[in-house]
Parts: sequence; C-alpha cells; structure tokens
Amino acid sequence: MYKQLKAHAGSAGHRLTAQIGIIRSAYKTKNDADVIHAATSLLAEEKITPEVKNEVTYYRAKAYLNQKADGNAMNDLKALAKDTRNVYGAEAKYLVGQILFDQKDYAVAEKEILDFIDQSTPHTYWLARGFVLLSDIYMATNKKLDARQYLLSLQQNYQANDDIKGMIESRLNKLK
Repeated sequence: MYKQLKAHAGSAGHRLTAQIGIIRSAYKTKNDADVIHAATSLLAEEKITPEVKNEVTYYRAKAYLNQKADGNAMNDLKALAKDTRNVYGAEAKYLVGQILFDQKDYAVAEKEILDFIDQSTPHTYWLARGFVLLSDIYMATNKKLDARQYLLSLQQNYQANDDIKGMIESRLNKLK
C-alpha cells in the first residue's frame, strides 16, 4: 500500500509519508533488508526533520543488529546516542554499552554507561537498563560489591512496574 502511495505521490509530503510508512511496515514485519534499503534512501534526502531522521536511523540500526551487522548498527546507534533526551537516543546509548559488553570490552562499556548516567535522560526505563548493565559489567570484572550496591539502589529508587524488577532480582540472586 505504501509502495503504491510512493509511486503515485504527487507531492513531496505524500512521498515522505509513503517512505516512512514503508519503513515502519518493514520494521514491524521484521523485513530487515527492506528497512535498511528504504531507510538509507530516505536518509540520503536533505529535507527531513530531525524527528524523522532519528526514527528512521533507529529502525535501520535495529535492522542492522538483526542482520548481525554490528559495525553498521554502531554507526547509527552512536549518532542517535548523542541526544539521550529522545527515546531513540536513550535506547541507542544503552545499546552501544550492551554491544560493547557483549564484545567483552568492559572498560569502554563502563565508560559509555557512566557517560549515559551523567547525561541523564527523561527516559527512566533506558536509564534503569543502563544501571542493570553497569552491574553486569561490574560482575564480569569481579567488582561484585559495586554491582550489588547499584542493584540495591536501583531496587529502592526505580518505581515502574516493568521487567526491570525481574532483572534486578535475578542479578541479586546471582550475587548471593
């Protein structure tokens, strides 16, 4: 449907709506190749808003991650992570730290997450995930007391009812 709209779009606004629709649909249906292709095409255009650029870059980064193209994903994630005031930037900052952790680059991962904490963000879920990741980094580097203190502090101060509480509990149990 969006591909037809793009083909028959009479204005730049309709064409942009179609392109964004193509990317969102491909993302929701896990068609990573289409996400990457359509996002790359749209990002090459000059007249897109910062909000659209962030959203499209985010979808492309996630598609790259699904395709195990971590280098390409990191480029997009690092660009997004420069502004943690928006949800895409907050998640991206966390994901950069997670990728570094997965690569066992603990010192750089720690630096990335500490930078995230210093920057702060209104997106408390991603900040909490950052604290959980920091505890993982400390467990991996045998700083178990630091890991435990971060988890206990997060347990006391994080009030949302989501999967963070389970993450905290499972990690605290590992530290017993």
